[in-house]
Amino acid sequence: MSSFPRNVMMTREAIQSCLSRRLIAKLATQGRDGFPHIVPVWFLWNNGRIFVATSRNSLKVRNIQRNDRVAVLLDSAVRSKVWGVLIRGRAQLLYRERASKLNRLIHAKYLGKKAMRDPKVVSYFAGDDATIVVETISVVSWDSRKSSIPTRGLAIQL
Repeated sequence: MSSFPRNVMMTREAIQSCLSRRLIAKLATQGRDGFPHIVPVWFLWNNGRIFVATSRNSLKVRNIQRNDRVAVLLDSAVRSKVWGVLIRGRAQLLYRERASKLNRLIHAKYLGKKAMRDPKVVSYFAGDDATIVVETISVVSWDSRKSSIPTRGLAIQL
């Protein structure tokens, strides 16, 4: 359940639109020390799941092996107007051919088909041999662009 007023929450269609764009998301996992580990990731959204290409040796994979609870944030702030989609879920790890196929789709989303034919690009991303699959448990969204709250001149003094 969101703590945002209904008029600031995104519609289902707006959420789908944001998740289909070529934007950088942030993936949060829990580190061994209990603190959050947050990293920028490329992702693919499909049927209520988020797919993230990575290496099986990455810290995020090791964190998920210990604790499969994760969060994914996609957000933007332009001229004091912010929007965001926060997804909480449980992660699974895929390897081998299944991961390879999904990772090619994720890379193609961000790089384009032409770059995916370049041997140097293919070689660079060959280390992405695992895919993180986030099964959505909850989604929270906000979009202050829909709000009539004035944001010009607002500042917080630290």
